[in-house]
Amino acid sequence: MAKRGYILIPDEVTERTDLAPSHKIILGVIGRLQGDKGSCFPSYEHLAEKSGMSRRQVMRVVSDLRTRKEMTVLRTPYQSNSYAVHWATARALRKKWAIAASQKKASAA
Repeated sequence: MAKRGYILIPDEVTERTDLAPSHKIILGVIGRLQGDKGSCFPSYEHLAEKSGMSRRQVMRVVSDLRTRKEMTVLRTPYQSNSYAVHWATARALRKKWAIAASQKKASAA
């Protein structure tokens, strides 16, 4: 059985009226896949499967989110694109800093 999880979308995203529900879902899926890393590289097919949208709709939503600067897309020839959702990147950095600070305290003690 595949590992199951859930998608957390911050209130600052869910409460926005300028984003369509499809935009919020894609941001959530990418944020979930990104996790504690700085980025992720799912295919359009994977995003479509996870979001319940068609591949074409995912492509349109990703393009629109990139235009709106809601996420960063790094295009790599002959490979999947690399995506970074800004709020997920900030969360990952805070966690990384907290771990480094706790390790520094532990080594000083």
